[in-house]
Amino acid sequence: MPDAARASSTSRLSPLLLSRSISTWASLTTVSRAKGL
Repeated sequence: MPDAARASSTSRLSPLLLSRSISTWASLTTVSRAKGL
């Protein structure tokens, strides 16, 4: 795969992965607080 194509696909996916990891971290934090950890 050419570097340009790889870079453009990475920049397209990064916001999606970032928001997904943030929502996962937020839900884990909420569960931890609910358990009183």
